Amino acid sequence: MASPRRSTVPLHPVIDVIGRWNHCMAFLAIAFAWSWSCWLLTASLGARFTVAAGVMTALGSFGPGIAAVTVIGWVGGGRGLRAWFGRCLQWRVGVRPFVLAVFLPLAVLAPAALVHAALGGRPGTSPVAGHLPMAAANVALILLLGGPTGEEFGWRGYAWPALRAWHGWRASSLILGAVWGLWHLPLFFIAGTLQSRLPLLPFLVSAVALSVVFGWLSTRSRGSVLPALVLHTAVNWWAWAIPGLLVYGNHRQMVLALALLMLLAISLLAWPARRVAPERRAPRRAQTHRPRTCNGASWKLPQHPGTGPMKTDSQLQQDVSAELEWEPSVQAARIGVEVKDGVVTLAGEVDSYAQKWNAERAAQRVSGVKAMTTELKVQLASPSTRTDGDIAESVENVLEWTSSLPAGAIQVMVEAGWVTLSGDVDWQYQRQAATDSVRNLWGVTGVSNQIGITLAPTATAVKFDIEAALKRTSIADARHILVAVHGSDVTLSGTVHSWDERATATHSAWGTPGVRNVIDVMTLAY
Repeated sequence: MASPRRSTVPLHPVIDVIGRWNHCMAFLAIAFAWSWSCWLLTASLGARFTVAAGVMTALGSFGPGIAAVTVIGWVGGGRGLRAWFGRCLQWRVGVRPFVLAVFLPLAVLAPAALVHAALGGRPGTSPVAGHLPMAAANVALILLLGGPTGEEFGWRGYAWPALRAWHGWRASSLILGAVWGLWHLPLFFIAGTLQSRLPLLPFLVSAVALSVVFGWLSTRSRGSVLPALVLHTAVNWWAWAIPGLLVYGNHRQMVLALALLMLLAISLLAWPARRVAPERRAPRRAQTHRPRTCNGASWKLPQHPGTGPMKTDSQLQQDVSAELEWEPSVQAARIGVEVKDGVVTLAGEVDSYAQKWNAERAAQRVSGVKAMTTELKVQLASPSTRTDGDIAESVENVLEWTSSLPAGAIQVMVEAGWVTLSGDVDWQYQRQAATDSVRNLWGVTGVSNQIGITLAPTATAVKFDIEAALKRTSIADARHILVAVHGSDVTLSGTVHSWDERATATHSAWGTPGVRNVIDVMTLAY
């Protein structure tokens, strides 16, 4: 008997090490160590080394991004980094997140300036006036060196999804906002920085409130960091462009802006949760199709020239990620999606075997997926960890209470949480019922189904029974489905006209006595 821990799924760790406390602590340690070292060195240089001080200040802003790349690369290697960057750089998230990212800061800062002027304040002249080329160039300068590029891949690309794996987006945004504000602390002691012109406490409050805005936007960005990059750039640029806000001593305009920002954050925290439908979502009836290999973690779907336009790898990655976000039983933030030549790889860590199975099914629902490889590792949380003896007892109990299974027909072996089922039953539906019953138990990290089917009629009888069953179904033209029988293995080929017909055909084959395996190579002809 094969070892119960052996699986067709490579279980090396990749992407999104999020959800692991020690990895998050390593991220924070690296981010703070890098940034604070650069900034403390900048403070020690003083005004005599202006250029060097400016370079060190800019380098310090890359601490969170460097920390994220370091941790993910260390745990997930090159494949983990590619999947993570692919998720962060998704651009097909719709226009709305980018529009909101540009104009939300203006909606806060502009009214504050107008009210300040109406109350007799003198905001002064905007630096944009008469210097439009400089203002446009400043957008790129802020994006690349002013914080967004160095910070957002770490804060919103890694830290926020990590926290969200444990908490909701609201609590995650508040916690990250406090950490984000404290991370800026050395900048208050460096002359010429934005923070050196601001009081410490209002800045910390604004960091928490602004983090809520970032979190709310991230929930609508499907894991992409691009809207966060635009929002961070817009915040810094509008704060520079709107006159009077950064003038030291201009407390009224600053307080007005902070009050409006807090009001916006409170409104977003109270915003009712809703699910956003992903783009190009696969039809729900595609759920009825499942791969016909019992224990394989990879499968291939035959393609037909008439099944519609082919998606690019980028489009397919976007659609699979969106489907994972849509599936409520899956923590999509912890799963990376990599696509090459239509072959989808799911990588990362999940809390249970059931969640891993649901993630695989969600990816299979997306049209255009040619093949799929699963590299999801089941990493049980401490409360879910159980001894093999406890798991074996639970498995035996649930099998005993499953009405479709004959008593005492199935033997159970558990090693390191991996359950191996053996024995003999008469039908495939009983074999499948055993796996379905065990999958959702706490502590199970995987299931190997080695249950045999005892009935073994002749190949001719099997072929006749399947063809007769196909004729009784609702399939439009069952004559286009070819049946080949080799021992107890059945191969279905030919063409069907829908996913429902495909599922009906495979179900009919499995329902024939003596069939141990069904190989589905049918093509879809719409």
